[in-house]
Amino acid sequence: MGITQQRGLEGETAVLNRLVQLGYEVLVPWNRSLGYDLAYIVDNEEKREFVRIQCKWAWLSKDGACLVFNTSTAAEWGRKKHDYHGKAE
Repeated sequence: MGITQQRGLEGETAVLNRLVQLGYEVLVPWNRSLGYDLAYIVDNEEKREFVRIQCKWAWLSKDGACLVFNTSTAAEWGRKKHDYHGKAE
């Protein structure tokens, strides 16, 4: 497993853990190419909704003023990057 995959797994695990601590029902997609890493269920008065989450590994900017992260992913089979538009909330 490469460092990028390791960091991604660590981030997903941290988010999953926190959502469970908060009492959410959390779903993990079987297909990793769906564009989201986790989903959780929100019960509203009229319906149940799924909220999709795309976990990202971030780092501090050089001046420490903000977090920086990649907003796209590179396909495993090539160098073309894909964004997450419409795949996560």
